[in-house]
Amino acid sequence: MVKNNLSIILDTNWYISYLIKSSDSRLTVILNDEHINIIASDKLIEELRNTVKSKKFRKYFSIAEANSLLNY
Repeated sequence: MVKNNLSIILDTNWYISYLIKSSDSRLTVILNDEHINIIASDKLIEELRNTVKSKKFRKYFSIAEANSLLNY
């Protein structure tokens, strides 16, 4: 059986949740599934970059961890 590719857009909250609970298996499955294409606009990426820089998230994850996810 041939599996079709699926293209999805994930809200910034998905990525922040993943960074806070690094074991969030839903996003891990999505990121590792070769049949799922994640679509992100420049605006969404900019929003994510700005959000992860917020001081309120420093107790949950570092800028380096956030950058690693953004580069992935």
